[in-house]
Amino acid sequence: MEYGCRIWDAQGEVMLDTTDHTARLIYSTTKAGDSSGSVYISEADGTMPFICTSSENGRCMLVGISTSGTLNWAPVRDWNGTVLSDTTLIFVYICDEKA
Repeated sequence: MEYGCRIWDAQGEVMLDTTDHTARLIYSTTKAGDSSGSVYISEADGTMPFICTSSENGRCMLVGISTSGTLNWAPVRDWNGTVLSDTTLIFVYICDEKA
């Protein structure tokens, strides 16, 4: 492999190999740091979705996505309930096999 990234699962099987997959942006949004919710993204259903997040001060929300296409987000709170997360940019990508 000249360049790229490989990710293995616990059994040692390659789950992602950038030499045979490409990523495509399918959804992006901005959420307030104190918000929570979920949204179904049909294009991510049944695929290998992954997310990238960003915030101005590096204090992103808790964000996740399922292989069934449901994106979830929630604020990060400290022990007394104070919101620590900032407004967060969320980008959803899916992996496509190269032809």
